[in-house]
Amino acid sequence: MRIYDCSSMRKIKEQEEKWPNDEIRVECAIDPVTPTPVLRELARERGGPHWVRIKGGVASNPSTPPDLVLKLANDEHKFVRELAIGENLSTRKLTCMAGDPEDSVRRAARWELKKRKRQT
Repeated sequence: MRIYDCSSMRKIKEQEEKWPNDEIRVECAIDPVTPTPVLRELARERGGPHWVRIKGGVASNPSTPPDLVLKLANDEHKFVRELAIGENLSTRKLTCMAGDPEDSVRRAARWELKKRKRQT
């Protein structure tokens, strides 16, 4: 059961007046029915204690469009990059990410590449 209305940023902001924390944004970021324009807005988050979790939620959301996943795969924070690794990311980008400076990102990219290879 969904608790929040993630249909627009206006609705999210109205709800934040009742629950003044970033949990609403995190929930909306991971909700597969959140509209693409809202996901794009949430992906621009900066600042606040939960901005990495919000962007990571958007990166891992199966409804996030591939172009936005690609952008998040280049994020400065390793957690966001790692969560962007999945079906919506091209094999070419995964191959690049297999050489990421962060070990957790490299491992996740290599795991996804192996999974794809097994499926073919």
